[in-house]
Amino acid sequence: MLRGYIVATRYAKAIFTYSSENGNSEYLLRDCFALIRLLNESIELQFILSDFQLSIHQKEQLLFETLGFLSHQGKKMLTLLLRNNRLNLLEKIVHGVIDLDTQSKGITKVKVTTATPLQKTLLQEVTSFLDDLIDGRIEIENRIDVKVVGGLVINYEDLEYDASLSNRIKNLRHSIISS
Repeated sequence: MLRGYIVATRYAKAIFTYSSENGNSEYLLRDCFALIRLLNESIELQFILSDFQLSIHQKEQLLFETLGFLSHQGKKMLTLLLRNNRLNLLEKIVHGVIDLDTQSKGITKVKVTTATPLQKTLLQEVTSFLDDLIDGRIEIENRIDVKVVGGLVINYEDLEYDASLSNRIKNLRHSIISS
């Protein structure tokens, strides 16, 4: 699992760098967003990517028929992944390319997980808290997870700030058991 993440990250960096250096990053990004949408919606695309009985040539033909709208950069990315037998990493690579573009624009993505959607006042408090920690623009993604019960969990880069009620209950349980 970790190996796949590392490989996907390397591919994303190489693809993003190549595309940026050639002034084609906007086309590649458009393709990446379209691929994410299709990976979530298209059973046909999922079949093509996961069928081990199809040859590389057959997959290439089917992919380009299905994804004919892709730019030259998007097609080059798919061809590279096909030829190196890395199509299984497509979704991770595409997300990696989008994340690299976001970082290059000085935007920091922060995931805030709550039991219910963030209300405007809490969102402002979280934004204010994060502004003190992070330089530049912040993009907050609110994820809903009922397991949080109450409070919130903030994930930023490799850090996690867990102020959830479920975490407090877990810590209380642990302290009672260890006493």
